Amino acid sequence: MTVELAIVSRIVTDGEADEQLLSLEGILREEAKGFTLGYRDPEGDLTTLRLHPEEVRIRRSGIFSSAITVRPGTAEPFFYRTPYGALELICTGEEILLEREGGSGRVQLRYRLDSPAGPVSENTIIISFKECVK
Repeated sequence: MTVELAIVSRIVTDGEADEQLLSLEGILREEAKGFTLGYRDPEGDLTTLRLHPEEVRIRRSGIFSSAITVRPGTAEPFFYRTPYGALELICTGEEILLEREGGSGRVQLRYRLDSPAGPVSENTIIISFKECVK
């Protein structure tokens, strides 16, 4: 089903916070143990979130791409691919909150990114969604 998304992304790097707000149209798909949200950002890159109460997988494709697993209390390595090469990073999940009723709901993720050299960022993503009425 087509949904309206309101996405708040907050990234704190070296004590400096950067917050972005996006309003987009996306797709909601049912899965056996959860659901998937997918959308294209303003640059046209595709992001897909496979949402389950115990873990969330975020896959971004485009010039900058990654496949991140957020699982609270677990450190998961992944590669962040750029036009200049791939960076090895580690995602440590801190929180997953899923609220859903029919075609609407809210997702909140908190996780930390680290490189082998040390901390990179503290990240929070909040996505509110509701079914598009056409």
